[in-house]
Amino acid sequence: MFLSEKVYKIRKKATDTASSGQTYIIPANKNVINYFDTQIKPAISYSYEIIECALVLGSKVDTMGPITANLDGSTSFNIEMSPVLYLLEIPIARDTAMAYSDPGTPPNIDFYTKNNFDNKVYMRLYTSGISQIVDNYHEILESDLENTEMLKAKNRYFDKYIFQNRHNDIQYYEVMRLSARPKELKDFAEGKLYVIDESLIYGNVTVSSTLKTNKKYYYLCRSVNQHGLTSNHSVIYEVELFSGSSTSRIEVSTYTLKPSMEDYQSRSMSKLIQILPSSRHTIYAVNEGELPTEGEASYKRYMKQASLGEAEYPIWGEKFKIRVTSNNTGRKIDFNLDFNLIKKKTIEEIK
Repeated sequence: MFLSEKVYKIRKKATDTASSGQTYIIPANKNVINYFDTQIKPAISYSYEIIECALVLGSKVDTMGPITANLDGSTSFNIEMSPVLYLLEIPIARDTAMAYSDPGTPPNIDFYTKNNFDNKVYMRLYTSGISQIVDNYHEILESDLENTEMLKAKNRYFDKYIFQNRHNDIQYYEVMRLSARPKELKDFAEGKLYVIDESLIYGNVTVSSTLKTNKKYYYLCRSVNQHGLTSNHSVIYEVELFSGSSTSRIEVSTYTLKPSMEDYQSRSMSKLIQILPSSRHTIYAVNEGELPTEGEASYKRYMKQASLGEAEYPIWGEKFKIRVTSNNTGRKIDFNLDFNLIKKKTIEEIK
């Protein structure tokens, strides 16, 4: 029988039960060991404790015979040493984990009417074929806080969460409806909530809703998988039903929420930066032989001969790029400037 010098012991226990749990022994015969626990149930939290068990060869010392005190102040005695194996347990890590499928991608809604003047709008709800989306989670209801905590536990090493349709079984849809234009996403928490959990075939279902004519309604939809995880919301649909004497029609468009002022950050730069040409570029210059004669009080008729500035390399007609770099984030903003010189003549000069 081969006995490894070192093994790992894994203790597992479901955190919501009083059972004793399970213990696994793994030989440490590799530098990197990948262990997959298949004896778990989804959506149940398990605690794991990893312990390193090492066999250490030591010595056992026994005193043999009497202890004798010598005249020179020393003591003499006989000892017997024998080898002994010690099993040491060293805790390495302790953590909790939960296995469940990621929430699905946002579902879609197809709206239509049967054109029979019954004030009904039909909605076909389904999950798109997009396999995976990495995004933030957008909370709407107070109950979404629990959903956020589950997502954080599963994706704790990432800033965003994974939404995918693999290994997902849609259990029901949540449809939220507002009869007034929403200003923010959480306004839908005050609207009507419909839970559709019947007649779902491969994540597809068709339901109807009665609307008032010539009135706008706002819809969004979410899906919930077999582990109770909610997807992000669909796009917001603006729906209006028009009814005539014998026919009806429906208009559907997507609605975009206006970003709040909290999403914008601004800072006045008038005290931080000022861009003005120097006086060498703004002096009114005329050649000495083209100056006005005595008695003339104006330079009007010398506009064509006059130039602005006395610099060797004038800025007029040139383009410049000014770059501002943040000391905190390193982000850069470029300002592209054109210095154009425009000569405007009065009506009297034109004549």
